[in-house]
Amino acid sequence: MLEKTSTFQKAIEAVEALDPESQAILVDIIQKRPKQQQRDELLKEIA
Repeated sequence: MLEKTSTFQKAIEAVEALDPESQAILVDIIQKRPKQQQRDELLKEIA
């Protein structure tokens, strides 16, 4: 668990090092990713 927390903390620090515009782009990507993964799964089921 400690290693995951450390990895998570490193990710947060990396995001905080980005400029505000890059942070906003990253947030947008992260918010859209689960929806895209759901679409991909549905397409696999249909095919």
